[in-house]
Amino acid sequence: MTPIGTHLAVTPIAVLPHPDNDGPAGPMDRQGPCEDVPHGSARPIPATATSDRSATTEEPEEPVPAFPARCGRRGAQAVLLLTLLLTIASCTTGAAGTPGRVTVTGAWVRAAAVAGQTTAAYFTIANATTIGDALLSVSTPAAGMAQIHETTMSSGMMGMHEVPRVDVPAGGTVQFAPGGYHVMLMSLAAPLDAGASVELTLAFEHAGKVVIKAEVRKG
Repeated sequence: MTPIGTHLAVTPIAVLPHPDNDGPAGPMDRQGPCEDVPHGSARPIPATATSDRSATTEEPEEPVPAFPARCGRRGAQAVLLLTLLLTIASCTTGAAGTPGRVTVTGAWVRAAAVAGQTTAAYFTIANATTIGDALLSVSTPAAGMAQIHETTMSSGMMGMHEVPRVDVPAGGTVQFAPGGYHVMLMSLAAPLDAGASVELTLAFEHAGKVVIKAEVRKG
């Protein structure tokens, strides 16, 4: 037993050379991974081991998912589809005076005192779109039949005849007025007194149906 206060002598341990090395303690990378190391010899850990482990344990970066981009495209498509549906609905309801569409203004009907009589309707069509359109037909509950007519002059004689359509150019207007285009309302269901109104439904080739109210006037 060593007395208290006595210094212990520490014998340094010499690093023994490996039998396969030519000189004293050569580089350890010359030893195989399964070689035995004599007791008391030091075997440093290669510096590359840490870096190799770090490289193998480092997880690769995950790619950023493209979900937001897909959502953006789907959102844009949904907005476009909604706009298209609203446009179709607006055309079919035929709100007169809406900018950027085919509109009908200034509509009036000549008064008629007797049911079953024939009268005429007049109005102005404006095409604010970028494509040409055409009026194909007109209908009304106030008459048994409605036809689009045009008044013409031939050999000094004025006459009128039915036309199948009236073209309305893009950005242009067409006026239905006495002496030109007009809509003949035949077989009236009831007398038309001045101040009353008549509902007319105009069917267009592209704009669809436009419903308007025409004022009854003395003419």
